[in-house]
Order: sequence, then C-alpha cells, then structure tokens
Amino acid sequence: MDDLDILNQTSGLLPLDPKYFYYLRYVSSDANVKIFIFVFSYLSIPVISLFGIIGNAMTLSVLIRHGFRKSYNIFILALAIADTLFLVGVNNIPRILLLADKFGFFYTRAESLTLYVVFIVQIGMELNGKYMSMIIPTFVAVERFVAVYFPLHLKSLITCRRARLAVSVLFVSWIPANIYFFMLMRFDYLLNPVSNTSVGYIMRSDLMLNHANVYKVISGFFFMISGPIPVIVVTAFCVAIGVKIQSIKNQRRHLKNYTTIVYFSNYVQCAGKNATLDIYPKNEHITYQQTPNTKYNCEKSSTLEHRNEKNIKFPMTSNGAVKIDHRQKESVSQTTITLFSMCVVYAVIVTASSLPSIILNRNNWESDTGALVELSTQLAVCINCSSNFLIYVTMNKSFRTTLKQILSFTENGR
Repeated sequence: MDDLDILNQTSGLLPLDPKYFYYLRYVSSDANVKIFIFVFSYLSIPVISLFGIIGNAMTLSVLIRHGFRKSYNIFILALAIADTLFLVGVNNIPRILLLADKFGFFYTRAESLTLYVVFIVQIGMELNGKYMSMIIPTFVAVERFVAVYFPLHLKSLITCRRARLAVSVLFVSWIPANIYFFMLMRFDYLLNPVSNTSVGYIMRSDLMLNHANVYKVISGFFFMISGPIPVIVVTAFCVAIGVKIQSIKNQRRHLKNYTTIVYFSNYVQCAGKNATLDIYPKNEHITYQQTPNTKYNCEKSSTLEHRNEKNIKFPMTSNGAVKIDHRQKESVSQTTITLFSMCVVYAVIVTASSLPSIILNRNNWESDTGALVELSTQLAVCINCSSNFLIYVTMNKSFRTTLKQILSFTENGR
C-alpha cells in the first residue's frame, strides 16, 4: 500500500474531507515524481541551504568588520539576514517528519503540538526570508543607479538613516501577512483508525476553505510584489547601470592616460566656473588655475574639501595639485560591479523560477505538477540566497582580504 492509498484510507475514516489535509500534492503514485520529491526535499535543497547559511554567516562577519557607514552595506546586511531566514525556514524539520510519517505526527499530544509550533515558526522564517530577499535587491539596484548616474547626490539622497528605515519598515510590514497566513492552518489531534493511535495533523482552516477566492487574491498579490514586480524593477535598473558602466569603459579605453579628469573634475569646485584644468598624462595629479573673472577664492591650503562630502579631503601640494588615491577609485568601481552582478544573477534566477508559477493554473496546484513547480521554485530561491557570497568573494578584493583576515585569525586562535 503506497502513501496515496494510506492517505485516502485515513481521510475516509476520519471525520474530515481530504481537502483539509496540507501538502496533499506531495503524495503521488508516480515513481518518478516520488524520486524527484525525495531528491529535492532531502538532498538538493538541504545541501545548498547549508552552503548558503555558512556563506551568509561569513558575509555578516565581513560586514561587521567593514562597518555600516555606507548605505549599500546596510542593504547587504539585511539581504544576508533575509537569505539566512529563508534557508533555515525552507528546511522545515516538522514538515519533513510530517511527510515521512504519512502526513501526521505519530507522537504524544504535547510532542505533536511542539512540532506544530516549530512548523509555524519555520514557515514564518521561510515566508519572511523569501519576501525580503526578493524585494531588497530593488533597494540595492536603486542605490547603485544613483551612485552611477548622480554620484554627487548619493549621500544626500540615500543616507544610512534612510537605508535603515527602509529595511526596518520592510521587515515589519510582513507581520500582518504572517498573521494572515498562520490563520490559514490549524492543528488537530485525532484518532487514526488505520494505526489505532492518536495522531497530530496540520490541517487547512475553515478561513482558507470557506474564503478560497480571498485567499487567491491575497496570495496572488504577495506573489506579484515578491516576484515579477521586483524582477522587472531590478532588470530595468540593471540595464541602465550596465549602459553607464559600458559608457565609462569606452571613455577610459579612449582616454587611457587621461582618466583622472573623469574621477576628480567634479571635486574641483572652489576654482570657480571659469577655472581651467591641466590634465597630467601619468594620472598622478590635476591642477587648477583661477582666471581674473572668478568669484571664488582658493587659497593655499593642505586640503581641498568637496562641498557635499565634508568627511572626504584630498591632499594638495604646494602648487595646488590634487593627489589622487587610485585605491579609492578602484574600490568604488569594484563595489558597483559586484552589486551589479548580484542584481543580474538575481534577475535571471527569479525570472526563471517565477515563470512556471505564473503559467501554472491554480486549480492544478494540488497535483504532481504543483509539487514539482513548488520544489523547483524553492531550489531556485535557495540558489539565489546562496550565490551572493560567491559573488562577493570572486568580484570584490576588499571582501576577500577581510575574509582571509577573519579566517586566519580564527586559525591562529586555535
């Protein structure tokens, strides 16, 4: 007797309709579907999740070392936390036990109720983590768009305070959604005539079954704002950022020895509107000259300070030359490329994983197809949540250096 026969026999003897049972779609009489469900549920998703959890933990360690004086670090921190929440929640231990034990908790009432509470907590982590990890990349894309197109206004438009506020509001806003989704299920402890023992069951609530249309509308809304809409937004900003990056690369290719003006011309503001710039081919410094008509007074000083960036000072020589720190220039470029790559990977993976859910008819959700689509989507999100660490390591030298320091310190501590 297979799982489907047992479930049909059990539900027929219980004073319940089969539609009350959760995860009915995971019961299949097809051997190939059973293998697929087993491989994804017990092998692929847990292994990728474990790697992702370790990677996000290392990301958090690096971010703590770097500090949170940059808005993008705050977004990366929130994204790492969201990814970890999802990766822990999607590996729902009570759900695994539930499927392994023929859709019930064959334990005492107290033990079964405890498993149900853990199940609810992990479902909340999965929902919160997924929604956050889908939406936060839009914040990153907007921040990098402003950094690339409006660099002088970045710190005034996207401040650390605003970044923290946006992330906090996003996390808190999902509390009502969690409450609603928790109300869609209930716990029952009933006598199972087949095994002649009392069994704990996770059932669909009357709220879900009696208001199915409301549930479809609400779940569809959350699906759209945590899938297709963020992907469209991120893709649009990625295209714009990619165009700008390519434009800058083309300019640098044609002006190999004169790229200094691209980076520092905006900072020589005190020279006045009629100032002229002398560009030196070795990328060592730039100088300015005041014309008689200038209304600004650039007296000799040891530093040249930009009006909108009071904490950044550039050393000057006695003749007024501004020395360039090429390491800062390189770091800014790496940050943009790294976050841009993260957004591109996100857009590709989420687009591929969202299409089957969009195409699949909701009426076919409780079927083999529904189970395959759901597990494939979970695997895709796991890959997305685990890939960010690899992107940071491979594309950001500063991240690699800090990570090596942390790992070497840990080894020396032993």
